[in-house]
Amino acid sequence: MRKLKILFDGQQLAKAFIQKQTGIFRVSDEIFRRFAQRTDVDLSFLMTNYKGEPEKYLESIGHPEIQIVRMPQLFRTTKYKTLIHKAYYGFLRLVMPFFYNDILRSFDLYFSPYPPISPIVYNSGIKTACICHDVIPLQFPHFAFVYKNENFSNYVKYLSADRIFFVSNSARRDFLTYRPDFPFEKTVVTYLGIGNITNFGVNPLVYKKYKIPREKYIFVLSESNPRKNFPHIIKSFVKYIEDCGDKRTNLVIGGKKLLQYDYSEGIEELLRQYEDRIIITGHISDDDLSTLYTNASLFLYPSLYEGFGLPPLEAMNYGVPVIVANNSSLPEVCGDAALYVSGFSVAETAATIEKILSDSLLSSILKEKGQKRAAMFSFDKMVEEIMTHLWKISNIS
Repeated sequence: MRKLKILFDGQQLAKAFIQKQTGIFRVSDEIFRRFAQRTDVDLSFLMTNYKGEPEKYLESIGHPEIQIVRMPQLFRTTKYKTLIHKAYYGFLRLVMPFFYNDILRSFDLYFSPYPPISPIVYNSGIKTACICHDVIPLQFPHFAFVYKNENFSNYVKYLSADRIFFVSNSARRDFLTYRPDFPFEKTVVTYLGIGNITNFGVNPLVYKKYKIPREKYIFVLSESNPRKNFPHIIKSFVKYIEDCGDKRTNLVIGGKKLLQYDYSEGIEELLRQYEDRIIITGHISDDDLSTLYTNASLFLYPSLYEGFGLPPLEAMNYGVPVIVANNSSLPEVCGDAALYVSGFSVAETAATIEKILSDSLLSSILKEKGQKRAAMFSFDKMVEEIMTHLWKISNIS
């Protein structure tokens, strides 16, 4: 049996590698690395514009030999600034097939770790597959940036891949709500997983680096976004320490620095009042994450919507008790290994924090359950499931 020739859309990997590394970057990276290691895959790296450094990315993962295929202006979006802009891109869509069809048809399959897919790819006749993480801009437009709201409805409307992989049943159900016409048999749920984490040690220098004054802390890890519920997190922490008189526990918020919308509802005043207890670290390197996960007393994640919710699963893997919101995919992912809150009641979340931090037996039970739960999810398993379906749609024997 010959190898499956896959054209992997790596544009986001090449760009985020030198800029902002989002959650989708991490997932894409885990998948691409595993594709690159397979003996049944002939893998190529697609660049659709000039932003990013694919050579440096491929070298960093130990596969500089992978072919880079450049197809600039292979548009995914339907965003036009002016009528001239629209006419220009319309012209390019007419002429690009003459340049790109032969290249596309030299591969068995086009794979993208996120939608959408260019109509030019569809029209070439190549088999297509992608991962859909969520449909947040359609469900909750106030949680998404304006440019996403303007284009996402078109992404979903015209998505017609031969396989769409969803990261949870919740994400698939939400997608099909907006695309009831899409064939169910072309949809597959493939859960995300835990990366190959081997370092569970604690490096004391990490606390100094991020100016964490005490080692007992509640950990939060997330990008800055309204649905991540930062005002609720901060208010709940303050209520907990005030109600319980806890003078030792801190709140450590890791990830991107908070933006203006995170300072609503009096949060700025609380941050000033408790500046020695609430530490906002900004970006945390992967090496430092190990320490901050491992030594956390609790991981708090009352997000208002998640397509999957990888950080709580990572926290469980490190043996950290977890509190999450009871919505979207989070109960599906966390099962009975976490405590749940609504994400709206500050009193409820503060009481749940106190419940875990004051009960060592409950904390131990959650740690044990969490590690067993996390062991059920792996990127190796995810990629095996993806490859099974890619071989099916390729019609290669």
